[in-house]
Amino acid sequence: MIAGANWLQGAPAPSDFQGVPARSRPQGAPVPPKLTGIVQVENSTLALFELTEPTRGLVSEPILREGERDGAFELITVNRTNGIAVMNGPTGKETLRVYTNQPPTDRTINLHQARLEQVLELYQMVGNRTVIRPPQLTSFRIDLQSEAGLSSAQAAQMLENVISDSGLIVEHRGDFVFVVPSEEINALLGVPRQPEVAASGKQSPALEVFPPGLIKFQETDLNQVLDFFAELSDKNLLSTPALPAGKVTIRSQTAMNRGQAVWMMSAALRLGEIATVPAGKDFMFVVPVDRTNTLPTYDEKALAAKASAKGELLQLKFDRVPLKSLLGFYAELTGRQALPIPAEIPEVRISFQARKPLTQQDCIFGLESLAALNNVRFQFVGDKQVELRKAE
Repeated sequence: MIAGANWLQGAPAPSDFQGVPARSRPQGAPVPPKLTGIVQVENSTLALFELTEPTRGLVSEPILREGERDGAFELITVNRTNGIAVMNGPTGKETLRVYTNQPPTDRTINLHQARLEQVLELYQMVGNRTVIRPPQLTSFRIDLQSEAGLSSAQAAQMLENVISDSGLIVEHRGDFVFVVPSEEINALLGVPRQPEVAASGKQSPALEVFPPGLIKFQETDLNQVLDFFAELSDKNLLSTPALPAGKVTIRSQTAMNRGQAVWMMSAALRLGEIATVPAGKDFMFVVPVDRTNTLPTYDEKALAAKASAKGELLQLKFDRVPLKSLLGFYAELTGRQALPIPAEIPEVRISFQARKPLTQQDCIFGLESLAALNNVRFQFVGDKQVELRKAE
């Protein structure tokens, strides 16, 4: 387990999935619960709901088994033959039905007006693959009725077909499956190749195995996801001031090692137009995809030649410091005098915190990278001075 990662603590196991995150609805008269599907998965019967929390009007879309709760609602019984579920809610016991234009009968899949997010989660569970999707995925509703007695593979294929028929591209990669709009198919070309699963042997940190369902984000803010990604990858993240907007939704369906988990998160970010590019042993650029061709390269020999002292480890940490402070620190590391910053360089403030003490050459690379990501660069002047210039 990743020590200190709040995103992993208390994450539900796959059997405890509670559906997509809540949405807000204008407050008013109580909204009755809605049953949008009943599905048989292996030996479990699942019911899909749209539930409106009575006091704040928040709408949740959980997938529940008998006896499970979502806030003030509890699923008492579910009968897939009749398409009926009985639920206790704020107004008492209610009997709900999956309303379709077909007569009630035993079905493996019985969906009516189920939202895409719930269908994707069902597809992940039935197919036993982690779905990786872009942050911005237009939602729509799906009707689907099957015969009884489908195997998991048959049910997964049926769900995949209805997803594909709705204009989405479904691409399998091992234990993962990408679901993207057809117009964004080129984004898959930027996803790196999945790491190979190493042969069994001595366990290393990179092969630490995370159980299914341990990594879970539902419409989570990007900054929180990046904090987790830094800890997961054990890298110092170097990022631009503004990344593409979007929230991340992903849940690990199968067990995976750390390397696979890092790849999974990198792939999810890539579908949000964010590239992750390793640099050296301890750094990772996190930038818009159109910035990948202009990133500084890690040249250990050149960086070591710039350092004023060798072997000393430093803790690189600053919070919203001005460029003047950044230049001053860089001058100290390289044994030079900082020249005044030209007036044409706009003032920006930069924050960064290394995960552990760094060598001087790594500090130099970190500062040079942060400067480049803010469209400025350090320039040596003569043998004893350094100045800040606009990036070319």
